[in-house]
Amino acid sequence: AQEISITWPNDTSTPWAIPLMLIGGGIVVVGLIVGGFGLRGRKREAERRRARQERRRKLAETGAAFAIVPVIALAGCAPEELPQAEPAPAPTEAGPAVTDDQVTAILGRIGESVATADGDLDAEQLEKRASGPALEQRKAAYEVKDASDDFTLPPAIATDEVLVNHTSATDMWPRVTSVIATDSDSDTTQLLVLAQQDARADYTVWSQTLLQPGAEIPEVADPREGSELLAPDAEGYRLPPAEVAAAYADVLSKGEDSDSAGAFEEDAFVNQSRSNQSSQREALESGGAEVSFDFQGDDAQVSAMAAADGSAIVTGVVETESTITPDSTESTTGTLTIPSPAADVLGETETSEELHQTSTVVVTWVVPAGEDDPIRMVGVNEIFTGASLGE
Repeated sequence: AQEISITWPNDTSTPWAIPLMLIGGGIVVVGLIVGGFGLRGRKREAERRRARQERRRKLAETGAAFAIVPVIALAGCAPEELPQAEPAPAPTEAGPAVTDDQVTAILGRIGESVATADGDLDAEQLEKRASGPALEQRKAAYEVKDASDDFTLPPAIATDEVLVNHTSATDMWPRVTSVIATDSDSDTTQLLVLAQQDARADYTVWSQTLLQPGAEIPEVADPREGSELLAPDAEGYRLPPAEVAAAYADVLSKGEDSDSAGAFEEDAFVNQSRSNQSSQREALESGGAEVSFDFQGDDAQVSAMAAADGSAIVTGVVETESTITPDSTESTTGTLTIPSPAADVLGETETSEELHQTSTVVVTWVVPAGEDDPIRMVGVNEIFTGASLGE
């Protein structure tokens, strides 16, 4: 039988081999890069966690307790498959006003500028990096210091180490961030409120309070998320933020007889102030003179930010004035010896007129949510601001 064979041409060319190999190699490279980013992300998160633990440890050493709630968890593993390119979604929430790196740089520039102003008693230089009650306190202190060499200026702005960045989450202005930082020269831990009025303005220090020994400050949100900036009339707290200073002023004035006494936890500043008032009254009454004290809360200057536990961290202002009236009869009027630094400011050591002395007190409180727990004072800074004679 005749054998028949059938053959056909077999194309052995591989036109897609090289492109497919290149594509495959590219996928491997991209996978390695993505994996590297994942590893770097884990390392960065670990570094942040160690830094937060170290800040909490150092803050605890100052006598104040402050915790941070990490509300953002970064992914620790590389994706299992190559991600698909998708358009980024529009942001639904405002981001933090100031990151950790930014706040350190900002605070350094503020501290340097204010230190220059302090050295020259230069109010114009001070205005570049101070605002609100911090500006008012220091400007008044410059005038007193210019007259009285022995007068001590407010502590330098703390810039040695930033322990906490309690920044607001907002996409609008003015922007606010609260910073807890240390100053080795004055051996203080300070709560500083920084403010930026508009997008082109420099941040300024709006207030400076010195944290009290043993002060307990509530947990705050991770600075990468930011915290809510509260309105002065915000409800749901023991008192609205704008009413706290006036209520505290009433306690300073009346003590336990104040209608607001039950709203505040007892604190060392109120106790010391009340004790000083009693001592002055007793000393002056023995000479026939009288003294009165006036405390006024400023509801127009207030900063309030939410904490993670639902409370609010509020900073406000109390203006104080003491008035000493000499002994007076129909025929004679007594003479007062004017204490320093008022004597240096007035250029007199004695007077037969009323003596008025003023100071500005900036206070930070923790205001709890609800109506059960008391408001706690955690920081204060009182500065003598001036003196005058006559009614």
